[in-house]
Amino acid sequence: MTSFTLILCFNLVDEHFSICLPRKTLICSLGKTPLGVEAEKLRRATLALLITFICSLAYLPRTGLVCASDGAIYIRSDGSVEGTAYIESGDNITYVFTADIDEPIIVQRSNIIVDGNCHVLNGSGLVGVTGLHVDNAFNVTIRNVDIVGFGSGVVLSQSRKITVTENTIRNCSLGVVVHSTSQENVIVGNRITDTQAGVTLGMGASNNTISRNIIENEGTYGLRLSGFTNTVVGNNISSRSKHGDYAGLFLEDFIGGKVVGNRVEDSRVGIWVGDWAESNDVAGNTVLSNFYGVYLTNRSIYNVVRGNYVVQAEEYALVSHASYNFVYHNNIIAGANRSVLVVEGVNFWDNGFEGNYWSDLASADLDRDGILDDAYVVNANNVDRFPLAGLFSEFNATSTSYVQVVCNSSISNFHFNGSAIRFYVAGEDGALGFCRVCIPKTLVGEPYQVLVNGSEPDYVDYMVFDNGSHRWIYFEYVLSTREVVVVAEFKLPQILLCFMVATLLAVIVRGRKRIGYAGC
Repeated sequence: MTSFTLILCFNLVDEHFSICLPRKTLICSLGKTPLGVEAEKLRRATLALLITFICSLAYLPRTGLVCASDGAIYIRSDGSVEGTAYIESGDNITYVFTADIDEPIIVQRSNIIVDGNCHVLNGSGLVGVTGLHVDNAFNVTIRNVDIVGFGSGVVLSQSRKITVTENTIRNCSLGVVVHSTSQENVIVGNRITDTQAGVTLGMGASNNTISRNIIENEGTYGLRLSGFTNTVVGNNISSRSKHGDYAGLFLEDFIGGKVVGNRVEDSRVGIWVGDWAESNDVAGNTVLSNFYGVYLTNRSIYNVVRGNYVVQAEEYALVSHASYNFVYHNNIIAGANRSVLVVEGVNFWDNGFEGNYWSDLASADLDRDGILDDAYVVNANNVDRFPLAGLFSEFNATSTSYVQVVCNSSISNFHFNGSAIRFYVAGEDGALGFCRVCIPKTLVGEPYQVLVNGSEPDYVDYMVFDNGSHRWIYFEYVLSTREVVVVAEFKLPQILLCFMVATLLAVIVRGRKRIGYAGC
């Protein structure tokens, strides 16, 4: 019987391990999932089968596949390319594919661009192999590569300021993996399909940005996020696996991050704020047609969940097992059950004067301020004291100033022209519409005037609330499609006074000129 050496290679970030024999490589994925007991049973059963299989390897002949590390292509730190004639560079800065490539690539050189030129990097089902590995490098751009059939499409380890952009990654176990040792990387504008996890951040990964990627999976995670002060913005995630164990956005050991403006749909859980997810800003995300919308586990604390649009959950739009999180300005549209389920814990459901919009709360607004008169009671320890009478919207007027609107009408064409806020409202003809508008005083100075189709509406309250830096106003109108304009008001006496002063100054100056001419 032929003897051989068995090596087990564990990867805690990918949650894979490979079994390497001389000229033979096997791979097993035992990725954990928090979304179901059945998946855990399956994982344990798989582990038991794997141990049995390992024991049986001693009786296999020494023949078969090439080991994963053999045949790799290197872009060395000195600029040389080893292992292929299909990557060319005339300046040792830009490395361009000239044909499809069937071997994995390891990048060790800094300050370069690797351009796939829309060619395919094909793993042919090498599930234990990384397609493109950036190892201990700085300031590298990976672009225009079609990566197919690897264990991991792109892996960044001990690397900083790497940009992975405009690539297609498909039929890989993992899409992009950023190891804990990597920082300040940008994963932007990629299309990632048919993976178990689109993008994975390791526990120590920090200051990375994941932006504007399209992720379509039937796996376990869209984005699996750990680490510190990472930014996740503007991604579009669809699982096509609503009744499987899948989370579109999965946060665990994710601290001080921003999860903003993403769209997540057709998942088991849209946004999973998991264990030790702490002090994150989860804001302005659209969470559509998931089994559960947003799910807070019992060890997620001090997170701010605000301005999200959560709708069409088959079960609850929001589920909480957590405490000490802040949940406000969200539009929570009830699914088959009530909008929210709090299993345990105490959270804060308003910011002190504004809460959330709840589709299943029937209450009046008799004092006409855009806040319903009755609180939304989840349970004795969880109460939204100031539920909104309409949907919440936030608009960028400038790069630093935001206008917030609570309205029972649809809003379109919002813009700020430097002196006036303008937008259109629309709804059923003849219905009564209202807007509650929060205006930064640095954007439009006081006092204010509201015009609806050129005229001041019949009911306006210019002093709903004021905190010193912002003013809240409220007004009503009869609906069709209306243009709303908010401007600084100039009263007639002020205008007349300015005109009189200007006229007097003009007369004085003219008189002085005449006197001077007469004396010449």
